[in-house]
Amino acid sequence: MASRLPPFTAQQVERIARIVGETENGLSGQEIGRLLGQLGFPDDGPETTKWKRIFNSLAALQNKHEVGNHTVILLNEVMRPEAYLSKRDLFSSRQEQLNAVLSFAGYYVRDDGKVGKSQRNVSIDLKHRSNFN
Repeated sequence: MASRLPPFTAQQVERIARIVGETENGLSGQEIGRLLGQLGFPDDGPETTKWKRIFNSLAALQNKHEVGNHTVILLNEVMRPEAYLSKRDLFSSRQEQLNAVLSFAGYYVRDDGKVGKSQRNVSIDLKHRSNFN
């Protein structure tokens, strides 16, 4: 790893884990096990809820190493475009959801599936919520 990335907040890691491990469109339990094993990340095993399994793995690594690099490594693997050749809508949807979370840390998922740097978002855009004025 070339540089040490600042840690993500617990809320950011949780949202990322929930997106990647979502019940309907997230990775399967088998895919999560294979991914965590391939990356050498800790794994609570299939008896743990999918998103919690991902969250616990990333949180343990982040707490141990005090960097956000492992979250980016996982996302780079999850968002590999070749995995979405027949599921382009899923790629776009997952990319959009992840970008909403990552924007608060100053990152985004590029169209090539890699996490890149961006300007850090500091607020939620409420322009489209005119009903609340």
